[in-house]
Amino acid sequence: VSLKELDLSGNCWRMYHQNLPSTHCNHKFTIEEDAFVDLLNLTSLSLNINSLILIPKKLPSSLKSLWLEFNHITTLSSGDFSGLHTLQNLHLCCNCYLSNACYKSFNISQDVFTLPNLTFIDLSNNNLTDVKLNLSTTIRNLVIGNNDIRKLEDYFHGMMHLESLDVALNCPRCITASFPCKQCPNNEPLDIDTFIFSDMPLLTHIDLASTSLKKIPPQLFENNTHMTYLDLSYNYLGGEIENGIFLNYLQRIEHLNLSFNYYFEKYPVELKLSSNFANLTYLKGLIFQYLHINNLNPLKTLLNLTSINVSLNFIKQVNIMAFKGLSQLNEIIISENLISPENNPGCIIPKPNVFVNNVENNESSVLLLISKHDKKVGVPQCKMYNKVLDLGNNSIFFIQKNYFHDMENIECLVLSRNFINQALNGTEFSNLPKLKYLDLSYNRISLVFNTAFSELPYLEVLDLSYNQYYFSLDGLVHSINFISGMSALTELRLVGNGIRSLSTDSPLYSNTLKTLNFQGNRLDILWEDGKHLNLFENFTQLQNLDISHNKIRFLLKNSVFVHLKKLKVLNISHNRLTRIPWDELAKLEHLQQLDLSYNHLTQLSDVSNSTSITKLIMHNNNIAFISADFVKSMRRLTVLDIRRNNLTAESQERFSIHNMKHLEGLQLSGNPFLCTCSNVWCLSWINSTTVIIPKLATNVKCKYPLDTFSGKNIGVIFSLNESQCEYITTGMVLFLIYNVLIISLMVTSFIWVRYRWNFAHLFRSLCRGKVNYTYENLNQNAYDAFVAYDSSNVDVCEWVLKEFRVHLEEKSDYPSCCHLCIEDRDWLPGISISNNLATSVYNSRKTVFLLTKDYITSGHFRQAWSMAQQRMIDEKKDVMVFVMLERMPSRFLYSRYMRMRKRLCPDSFLQWPPNPHAQHLFWKCLRAEITKSQTEQYWQVYEITV
Repeated sequence: VSLKELDLSGNCWRMYHQNLPSTHCNHKFTIEEDAFVDLLNLTSLSLNINSLILIPKKLPSSLKSLWLEFNHITTLSSGDFSGLHTLQNLHLCCNCYLSNACYKSFNISQDVFTLPNLTFIDLSNNNLTDVKLNLSTTIRNLVIGNNDIRKLEDYFHGMMHLESLDVALNCPRCITASFPCKQCPNNEPLDIDTFIFSDMPLLTHIDLASTSLKKIPPQLFENNTHMTYLDLSYNYLGGEIENGIFLNYLQRIEHLNLSFNYYFEKYPVELKLSSNFANLTYLKGLIFQYLHINNLNPLKTLLNLTSINVSLNFIKQVNIMAFKGLSQLNEIIISENLISPENNPGCIIPKPNVFVNNVENNESSVLLLISKHDKKVGVPQCKMYNKVLDLGNNSIFFIQKNYFHDMENIECLVLSRNFINQALNGTEFSNLPKLKYLDLSYNRISLVFNTAFSELPYLEVLDLSYNQYYFSLDGLVHSINFISGMSALTELRLVGNGIRSLSTDSPLYSNTLKTLNFQGNRLDILWEDGKHLNLFENFTQLQNLDISHNKIRFLLKNSVFVHLKKLKVLNISHNRLTRIPWDELAKLEHLQQLDLSYNHLTQLSDVSNSTSITKLIMHNNNIAFISADFVKSMRRLTVLDIRRNNLTAESQERFSIHNMKHLEGLQLSGNPFLCTCSNVWCLSWINSTTVIIPKLATNVKCKYPLDTFSGKNIGVIFSLNESQCEYITTGMVLFLIYNVLIISLMVTSFIWVRYRWNFAHLFRSLCRGKVNYTYENLNQNAYDAFVAYDSSNVDVCEWVLKEFRVHLEEKSDYPSCCHLCIEDRDWLPGISISNNLATSVYNSRKTVFLLTKDYITSGHFRQAWSMAQQRMIDEKKDVMVFVMLERMPSRFLYSRYMRMRKRLCPDSFLQWPPNPHAQHLFWKCLRAEITKSQTEQYWQVYEITV
């Protein structure tokens, strides 16, 4: 009854198409009329992908969100949503479209959407032909895109609260469309009434993408003064961009998308922007694609404009003057073009006096030339850097020093996927002294000179991946000795270079390198003659090493990992190892993650006891045996991945994982498990363990016996056969067991009724004796005194640590020092206050209370006093000493308990003297009271009387 969210999606997916008949579901998914009647508190219900034809009846009146997407609902009647007065979000997308065709129009009654609290409706992808609907005036977001709507008239009258409207892909532009597309007859545009948006003053988002618009009436957005987002992409508005009269009413627009607005086979030589662009003072993002850069002068007055996209324009020359004066820009996307030194003689990027200096004047600006293949804003690998320059995916074939003249503030440079074919000598990037990230992947860089990159003193990350051309040529010098000259380098990527020979002029060394990706090279050849076994030994700070895909067959002892003491992550996957080199790995004292996947390993055994590995990845090997020694040695292992091996779990000796105490995650899928009564223990362990086993219900399957259970899920097989295995024993044994249980139950019931009070009395007596005995033995007196004080008072805490502790523990003018238990110093973290307090009181000879006015009213004092009082009752010893740091209230001093205590043991009360000359006597009295025997605490008259 208290259920609030229910998701029943994906139970039946049938896709009706001319060439694709019913699939994935051959039965009819039905929902009974009273199925949701008892769910009175249900607020969210998802029924997506169930092949429903009608809206379920008697839905809970408490619903706020309803999902009915990807079904076959084509008719909405007036009573379908009756009673859903609290419904706010209605999702009816994708019930009839090209991939889920229904071959008829979507029929909606006039009064279906008159719900009083409805704010969101999604009717996209439904073959809807018109929107003559009596929509609720409370709707704020309306999505009717990708339908068969050809005309928008005054259908939204009275919708004063509408904020977002999506009518995209109605009469779509089908030229170069990457999806099934059906355009309107004669390629007509969506017919939009000139004043259709005039009654929507709160409208902020409008999506008119791919509606084949050729003109925009000037008064279309006249009353939409709050609009901030407008998408006009994939239309035919090239002329409107030059004219731009409609822009006069978009003065608060922040994001304007005008991409792909060219006419088919009509490509303008240059882009001409209307002067009305200067009125878009709030504009932040502007996108042009498949257009040419020439004149962006109308944008110079837009102080909020931060992004311009002109990618995919086949640009050979960058017209730098087009960006002059646009100092507010953070992002200029001109990648995926044909920029090359041949077309820009002496200059690939903007000259400083034109663009770069203007950008640098704005501290928050970032120069971004983003690659088109990355749809996200910015270069992902450069997010942590301030100034970014991306010239990837162009036609640059060599680099010269003057290309980056006066670009000294650039911190991240991407030159990947060009045609750079040269040997770097340490001068090419001298104009980029602050560069921290350099990407030269997918080029033809030749590493010959040891001085390469020496001009970059702050370079932290260097990516030279997939520059394999020169490394594949024999007879050339291949050197990576430049590493030794880079004082700030922390990460080096040499992926996919096929390095099989290196110059041996001098050993490599680096005190800063933390991550080395040497994947996809030939260490098997480099180590074959023994010359490069010490290749990584001088990387003393290395923490992450990837040597996967190197065809390594073995690791020699005392060779590779001897000096890598700080290594934490090691990847040796995709090699040819036949045994795990535990002796070598044991030298990596801080190793936490080891990846040995895709090798030729056959067993997990013979592990060194010194291993610190917490995550072990062993999938795609030939492991058939996991020994008990391996389990005992891997004491810190929390994650184990042994997918796609040859584990059968035929016996506990060959599958000892169930004995791992700290294991949290286990990957088992893809192993040929044996499903017989001999290993039914495996199911018992799976059912009882707290270890997370992903895809246990789908991918952990049986392979043997072949004739019965091959390919079936292991959990289902064991659930069917566990009972059969248990009933192999004889019927007589079962009979005896049931009889013993019944007789035991009867005898126990009789004894309970007849003698339960006797047993209860005996139990309480034993418990009482045991408690007294326990307290007596627990009192080991590990401390001379426990100091209870107001830990929330900073002055008291400071006095305790600097005065109280020093005089009692460190002063050498006394014969012996006291051992104190102080809360801020000696309490164990992670343990509750009550447990710490009880341990401190019972493990100390005395409990000293440092009293202040605030402390005596706190719960902490009452709890500590109660603990000490309970100890006095248990052990018959009074252990309390009171030190008053300030004048106490009368109601405390003259309470019955305090007056009685002063009468019986007056020495247990001390007052901090205001006279400094009397403080020495105070410390002497306090020390004497702490060291006094617990039996001498009381006044002699009281002791004689007792």
